[in-house]
Amino acid sequence: MNNGLSDFGKAVVLEMNRLGMLVDISHVSDKTMSDVLDTVKAPVIASHSSARALTNHPRNIPDDLLRRIAKNGGVVQVNFYAHSLTQTPARQAPNVTTHKATNRSAGIKVQG
Repeated sequence: MNNGLSDFGKAVVLEMNRLGMLVDISHVSDKTMSDVLDTVKAPVIASHSSARALTNHPRNIPDDLLRRIAKNGGVVQVNFYAHSLTQTPARQAPNVTTHKATNRSAGIKVQG
């Protein structure tokens, strides 16, 4: 299902914020990610996601949402799984650096 957050889902996100829990947006649809960013009152985390502009994988994050995560003060941690980094596994190591650069260019602080 890619219909985004239900009203109950939005209530859960707000309750997580109230409790001080991080909302992890890895492995959700673009619509759900957008709905979470519309709802949250605190920074989010994408605990294992990469940039879709570099590798067109549905679990990677498109540039517009990367920019929204940066604006939210959120964190994106690069996923080192080969299929998230490149369509050609032999190119995996160079693409890790490229994904970090993409996150940096979106305004997301990069560690490491």
